[in-house]
Amino acid sequence: MIRCHRLLGALCGESRTQGFEVEVRAVIRHIDYNNHGTVVIEDLNVSGMLANHKLAKSIADQGFYEFRRQLEYKCQWYGSELVVVDRFFPSSKTCSNCGHVQDMSLSLRTYDCPECGISIDRDLNASINLRNAVGLTVNACG
Repeated sequence: MIRCHRLLGALCGESRTQGFEVEVRAVIRHIDYNNHGTVVIEDLNVSGMLANHKLAKSIADQGFYEFRRQLEYKCQWYGSELVVVDRFFPSSKTCSNCGHVQDMSLSLRTYDCPECGISIDRDLNASINLRNAVGLTVNACG
């Protein structure tokens, strides 16, 4: 599973546009080589995230809109489907094993389910939930 916002951190010393192009190509190559025709991303509320002054500079530097725009273009170019999951879908708060939903602070990096006892990395848990949410999506592009 690839979570797109995690890929944004690896832009090497290139210009932003070239870096995004490289990352989008890496995602598409992964899809192509593994015969996956669907890319699932979250519709993030970036303006709401910018209200958190501790994270605002880091979030503004990521360029989420440009990454999504290029990802949409490349998916259309290569014939892949880009699915955008609703921003209110609790991908990181839902147990990927049993479906239990719990509130979590952003500082917690491991999802520990009190219902089924699973302990899993928060990002991996969210990726599995996004994969499973494809049939439940509100907004699909491509």
